[in-house]
Amino acid sequence: MLLLRDAEQFFADAEKFFVETRDAQHACEAAEICSTRWDRLPDVPTVREFLPGYETSQWSGIGAPRGTSDAIVYKLNGEINAGLDDPKMKERLAAVGLAGLRISPTEFGRFIADETEKWANVIRAANVKVN
Repeated sequence: MLLLRDAEQFFADAEKFFVETRDAQHACEAAEICSTRWDRLPDVPTVREFLPGYETSQWSGIGAPRGTSDAIVYKLNGEINAGLDDPKMKERLAAVGLAGLRISPTEFGRFIADETEKWANVIRAANVKVN
């Protein structure tokens, strides 16, 4: 287990972190990188609570190959959203610190474009270069 005194920062899988810190005999200083506190560790503050303006996110999505018919895309979207509504799926996602977001293909496309623009601006502002 990595404790804060061993490193300035680290990112850990939420479930693994929960299991290890819950049973640890040592105090562990931590902060949640999401914008809201995690239900399983409600006493762990978010980074944003003590560093205003801090933002980070992790997300994943399911896409289809270019040219896939709208009918198939919307059918898949409907089935995926139905799965995200299932109480067992919600419970499994919550157990590892995740939550499903019901979203349309159009909204997801907009989200990807917005995320790309936002982080491209951060990269340009920080003058990040690839070595």
